[in-house]
Amino acid sequence: MRYGVHEPREETPARILDFLKNMNQPSRTTYIFKDSSSYCHYMNNPLFRENLVGSFFFTSKGLLINYKDTSKCRWSTAYFIKNLRSNASYQIDTTFRYQDLLQHIIPLVQSDSATFDENSCDYFIVITWAMFVGKLNERLFAADEAAMENRQVRTKIIFLNVDMQKNWKLSDHQKIIIR
Repeated sequence: MRYGVHEPREETPARILDFLKNMNQPSRTTYIFKDSSSYCHYMNNPLFRENLVGSFFFTSKGLLINYKDTSKCRWSTAYFIKNLRSNASYQIDTTFRYQDLLQHIIPLVQSDSATFDENSCDYFIVITWAMFVGKLNERLFAADEAAMENRQVRTKIIFLNVDMQKNWKLSDHQKIIIR
C-alpha cells in the first residue's frame, strides 16, 4: 500500500483537484462522467472495463486503435505514445468511438473543454485514471511528457477520472453492483 492504493470511494471535484495538485498534474485536460447513468453505461462496457485505469488511442476520425501488445506492460501508454507515427497502419476497432464517449463526459473544471476537431491532431488519447490507485497514476500521467517528446505526430490527450462522484448519491446497492 506504499503507493497509496485503496478501496474505491465516492469523490468530489474538489478532492480530485487536490489530488491532481499533489501529483503536479494540471486539471485543464481532466474530465469526469457527467452523471451516474453515463458512468454505469461505460462500466458495463467490456472494452472500457478491460482498459479501466489505462488508455484508449483514437485516430483523427475518432476510431479506436487496438494497440494492446501482450508482450508489453499494462502501463505501456507512454511507450506507445512515443512510437506513434502519422503514416503507420494500426488495427482499428469500430465499435468504440471517441465522439460517443465525449457525449458522456464533462470537464472537471467547467471552464475547460476539449473540442473534437479532426484537423487539429493525428491522434486523440483518453487516459482513464482513478484516485484509488494512488501514485500508480504517475505512470498514466507520464502520457503528457511522452506526447511532447514525440514530435512526429500531433496528439490531444484528455484524462478521464473514473472515480464515482459523491453528488450522484448512489445507494450502497448501486456501489456494490458497480464494483
